[in-house]
Amino acid sequence: MKVITSKDNRIFKLFLRLSQKKYRDSLGMFLVEGENLVREAISMDMAEDILISDDFSGVYPDIEKSEKTVFIKGNLFKRVAQTKSSQGVLATVKSTLLEKDEFVDYLKSKEGHILILDKLQDPGNIGTILRTGEAFGYVAVVLIKGTGDVFSPKVVRAAAGSVLRMKMMMAEDPRCAREVSEASGRLPVGTLVKDAISLEDYRIQDDIALVIGNEGNGISSEMSLLTEENITIPMRGDTESLNAAVACGIIMYETMKGRK
Repeated sequence: MKVITSKDNRIFKLFLRLSQKKYRDSLGMFLVEGENLVREAISMDMAEDILISDDFSGVYPDIEKSEKTVFIKGNLFKRVAQTKSSQGVLATVKSTLLEKDEFVDYLKSKEGHILILDKLQDPGNIGTILRTGEAFGYVAVVLIKGTGDVFSPKVVRAAAGSVLRMKMMMAEDPRCAREVSEASGRLPVGTLVKDAISLEDYRIQDDIALVIGNEGNGISSEMSLLTEENITIPMRGDTESLNAAVACGIIMYETMKGRK
């Protein structure tokens, strides 16, 4: 059994670097942690290197058999683990972001709504939206530049595997996001608190690109000029707005009910 014992080891250094966004971006890789996510990455042939703490030797016999698996001393594993109560297994995965042309080609081959995330920041919201979107049949996500890191540990955990399965691309600006949605035959529909069609009255005829704005500021002014229609959730009482992930979940559920 090969065990990494030195902090100078190449694989250990790679896992350590991927704890930082700048290296995730420059290397085009990210980390998944825990038995379920690592198993899923392996089953999808997406795992590059797999790291198991020697404290967990024998716990995952099938994962240990992989030629990509390396053991590491427990004290070193704790330095790369993304959670306090780790399950003792990590893997590196290549970025799942697609280039624009490949993303559009994929969308042309699929039916279903897509999401456009317009500078969302909270990792829990982003991960929850990815997970909920997949559950409700949304087929892809456009991330406008300025949106939080979709491969951060908190997003990956909140997405519960959806970050591995959902097709995604990064758009430089709202205009690029509009071009992508139009090219795929989906017109962007915004989400606003006021001056929009009530979700109760909204009737969907075709697949859409649902735009979800920043938690504090909503949809950017540039993106608001590019949406075809806007939806709002009718609310009672004195509440002015809903959490972004909650609002998005409600709208996604209702829009999927309205599909042909």
